[in-house]
Amino acid sequence: MEYTTISHDVETIRNRIKRGQIKMDSDFQRGEVWTVSKKQKLIDTILRGWPIPPIQIVKLKDTEEILDGLQRVTSIIEFLKGDYSINGAIQPKNPDLEVLNGLTFLDIEKKATLENDPLSKKVLNTILSTSISAYYIQNPTSEEIAELFYRFNSPMQLNPVEKRNAFMGETRTQIKQLNEFFIENGARRETLGFNDIRGLYEDILVKVCYFFEFPDRRIIKLTTDKLVELYRENHKFSDRTISTIKCSIKLFFETIEEYFQNSQIKLSRTTVFSILLFICNNLSSLHKDKIQKVIHFSSGRIEKNTEIYNIYRNLSISGTTDAININLREYILYLVCFNSIENIKITTVDELFEGVSDYYIEKIGVRIL
Repeated sequence: MEYTTISHDVETIRNRIKRGQIKMDSDFQRGEVWTVSKKQKLIDTILRGWPIPPIQIVKLKDTEEILDGLQRVTSIIEFLKGDYSINGAIQPKNPDLEVLNGLTFLDIEKKATLENDPLSKKVLNTILSTSISAYYIQNPTSEEIAELFYRFNSPMQLNPVEKRNAFMGETRTQIKQLNEFFIENGARRETLGFNDIRGLYEDILVKVCYFFEFPDRRIIKLTTDKLVELYRENHKFSDRTISTIKCSIKLFFETIEEYFQNSQIKLSRTTVFSILLFICNNLSSLHKDKIQKVIHFSSGRIEKNTEIYNIYRNLSISGTTDAININLREYILYLVCFNSIENIKITTVDELFEGVSDYYIEKIGVRIL
């Protein structure tokens, strides 16, 4: 790995982004998490003439991707677009900045160009000519990129998806492609009850892949570190796993479209994970009418006052990645799918254990208890 240091002014960075030379949606980057207040403090720093921390850019074949500093660059670009205004009351108070309070960059640009206002011209020049150092990283391996990303972000709280996406390779590519398929087939707030915020959909899908690919691991708690290790080892999921999950996704959303088109469903990510994993393990014997029962049940639309639903709900909100909870949830969905609610006489978790082991021996060939 090699690197060089180059300084760009803000105007140059904006132009390079416009031309597509600098990519703003790097896969390994964190989601947009800065508040408006934090963005305004960055602009305040620029207006005071104080230095801005360097950014780290990886030079790839066709583009340049921001490895560290995306939040800073995004905040600056949004300010230049007029998305938020200057806060002139940030401490320590500065009379020169107080008069700019509430103005956007577009306001300042208009005053400078159309009204020939001297102060606005000075502010405009200060912003656009502010220099930001950029470390250009060349010829890095995927392992070096991942390690740098970890070190740059070690003080920050990365979510599990952001940690995993630091490792570029087959695993990440497969999950991202599966995520695109998931969204194309109908995943959105209206069909699930939640949006794809900071990789929520990817998080569901990689867990479904993991448990379907490794049925013998269904006796062990799934931790963040285990999934990170999967990405680090660059594990390629089998064609059977990817094909089965795609068929399950398609059937899941076809059912929603047919039966729930005019009513918004509210599912948690835990229940979506459980439903998809259940469909994968029972795909050959399922039709949309059966899956409709499972979705109805999981959303609490009909059976929310039954004992079996209360057990399912409790298993869905505590220890959601605990192996026992995952297995029990899937077994409940199996019971609901192939029986009427009135015929399910189970009233305690202990009673579930009487049948759950036989279910998994039949479905995945693994004894889980």
